[in-house]
Amino acid sequence: MTQPGSEPMFNMRPQIPDIQDLSFWDKMKIFRRIYGFVGPYKFFLSLMLVLTLVGVILGMLDPFLTQILLDDVLVQGDKKLLNIICGVIMGLFLVRSLYGFIAHYISFYMLTRINFDMRIRFFQHLEKLSNRYYEQNPLADTAHTENSNLPQVQGFIINSLTELAGHVMELIVAMSLMMTIQLDLALVSFIVLPLWIYLTNWFTVKMGPMQQEMNEKSIDLKNVFFQFIAAIPLVKITNQGPYERKRYFGQLSSIAHKNIRIMVWGYSYGIIVGGLTLASTTMVFWWGGMKVIDGTLSMGQLIAFNMFLGKLLGPIGALLGFYQGLNPICVAALRVFAVWDLPYEIENRPNAVPIKNFRGYIEFNDVHFAYDKDVPVLQNLSFEVLPGEMIAFCGPSGSGKSTVAKLLTRSYDPLAGQIFIDSFDLRDLKIEDYLQQVGVVFQRPIMFQDTIFNNIKYGCQDATPEEVIRACNIAQAHDFIQQLPQQYETTLGAHDSGLSGGQIQRLSLARIILRDPKILILDEATSALDTETEMQIKAGLDYLMRGRTTIAIAHRLSTIVDADKIVVLDRGRIQEIGNHEELLAKRGLYYGLCQKQLGESGEMH
Repeated sequence: MTQPGSEPMFNMRPQIPDIQDLSFWDKMKIFRRIYGFVGPYKFFLSLMLVLTLVGVILGMLDPFLTQILLDDVLVQGDKKLLNIICGVIMGLFLVRSLYGFIAHYISFYMLTRINFDMRIRFFQHLEKLSNRYYEQNPLADTAHTENSNLPQVQGFIINSLTELAGHVMELIVAMSLMMTIQLDLALVSFIVLPLWIYLTNWFTVKMGPMQQEMNEKSIDLKNVFFQFIAAIPLVKITNQGPYERKRYFGQLSSIAHKNIRIMVWGYSYGIIVGGLTLASTTMVFWWGGMKVIDGTLSMGQLIAFNMFLGKLLGPIGALLGFYQGLNPICVAALRVFAVWDLPYEIENRPNAVPIKNFRGYIEFNDVHFAYDKDVPVLQNLSFEVLPGEMIAFCGPSGSGKSTVAKLLTRSYDPLAGQIFIDSFDLRDLKIEDYLQQVGVVFQRPIMFQDTIFNNIKYGCQDATPEEVIRACNIAQAHDFIQQLPQQYETTLGAHDSGLSGGQIQRLSLARIILRDPKILILDEATSALDTETEMQIKAGLDYLMRGRTTIAIAHRLSTIVDADKIVVLDRGRIQEIGNHEELLAKRGLYYGLCQKQLGESGEMH
């Protein structure tokens, strides 16, 4: 992983190679990596392989029993041997049932654990990726990787571990026994194998790009669907349902055509495989039939040989089908690993400092930052905030106000310069300790589809009901919550169950009050509210700011007139610093912003 302070990252989009550019050995590297998840379960894997070998050996007894039944029992009329054979058949059934239960239990346990490990590790990786990743990648891309591609990789592990080893063992044992029964007959049955292998490889190479394109089209379809759901109010109010249907149906139609093309190729391959299998079986019956007629081969041997041929062709077909299925697995694995290989942009440095006696002092020292390396957002930014002081940032749109908040929450790190918290470089502090001392009130609060109670205690999971109610009383949210049919157990939905913007913002304030942070960041916390609603939540905001270091990102200038210090930004640089009266007296940029927003021409207070 990239360490903090190394070359900055600007591109966090997964880099996925084209499958047709991968050699056979490149694909093998991918599969070795997939099998790396089996490492912690080597004991169970070894035990499962032993049980698989036992199962293969038991399965090979059937042709021999059939041969004895035909040649020694039925032809010679040996009733005693008939009783023995029937007893052996019943005994084998019981043994197979017992061993099969044990083998399936072990494999299911192991593969369930592997599935759990992969999902947990992938989830943890997604959680550690920086905001830049989520800003640059559509939600549908990540959802498809987790919901579709990752299960494909897991299914490959399950199928290959439980079936691949058994097929290989069965193939080796069947070929060996066939050659012991009749060498020339075995060689005849093997004639079609080179052609079968060649055609499988040819079809696999041809279908690879189609399958990768199909995967990308599926992601495009999900992107269109996710965007439609997210924008449904806009779709309805602008009457764009027909346009969205056309867009969605277009993607769906493209996928359908790709599916049909893949199906045609797959069916064609199936016909060829069926023809080769029939050819091999027919040659065995013809050649073996001639030997039976000549008396050099018994009927029992021919039937047993043909049964072994089935045990040979079955595993070969499965193995070649497994090889053909490597393409979609490769496509899925390439996308999963492309996300998995993305570095952590923000992480703890070695020997990160835990926070003790946190005061809330903040200093920006010549900070530079850019989202894109060619477009600077902040330049030479320097200021300090004393513990308990309120500092506000204002300026034209795009001046870098919200970026200051993102740097303070370590959503990003500066490209140059330093941010000090209580005289420590912010990058030297333990992220989890520091963020426990930071509370952010967003312009549009984030609420989960969960109860009001659980939403409020999010970030403070051990809070008691009494503490939650106290926080809601301070935020002036308790009264309207009590009027809801289910009160604190009311579930917030996609549109917040009919609550107003002011009510949702009060729930957000209660959440921050419950956390009791030392540093408070108001990221345009009231700009989406009307003036009356803003006044209603002012008491909660006043309580929040009391005794805390407060950073206010302001769009509405009336909310920051009482700030201890106001920083006016323009094009990422500080243009003015002072309190409200001092900045008005300068009649500079701040004065102009106030005039435009408040419509006042004289002195402003």
